[in-house]
Amino acid sequence: MSRGPVLLLGALGGVLVTSCSLLTSHPAPGTRIPTGVEVSGLLTQAVDLVQGGDLDGLCELGGGNCQRILEENRDAVPTDAPTILGSSVLHPEQHGDAWSVGGRILEVCGTDGLGDPYRTAMLFFFNENDQLRITEPVYWSRMRIATGSIAEPNMQQAGEGC
Repeated sequence: MSRGPVLLLGALGGVLVTSCSLLTSHPAPGTRIPTGVEVSGLLTQAVDLVQGGDLDGLCELGGGNCQRILEENRDAVPTDAPTILGSSVLHPEQHGDAWSVGGRILEVCGTDGLGDPYRTAMLFFFNENDQLRITEPVYWSRMRIATGSIAEPNMQQAGEGC
């Protein structure tokens, strides 16, 4: 299996259409946003796990829905690393007494194991134990993230890059 380079490309754009919300009861205004280097490193780890056949290990990097999402996409496991189209910062927001978790969203794309193109938005964040995690590490799942609080967009226009 080849492991192509993961490229960080930048431009403007990206419409995020599916809701993703992580809430925590402790105040989060000081939540550390992962750097591009930290996020790229964890994505590389995820790709290495997939290419090594360790899909259970992949789910250890993410959220509680990973096994379900993986089962829905198990027949389409890609052999090549995704291309990073860009990133944006998602700032934490207060919702009553709880906070949504902030982080960095990566927009990735590639071709899945069935030969179909995919484009996925992945949220990378630090959990309450200061461990870097991915909301859903199944990078070929075509998941999207909808939010009104994205800052520092660095996304390519739809159709560019992959």
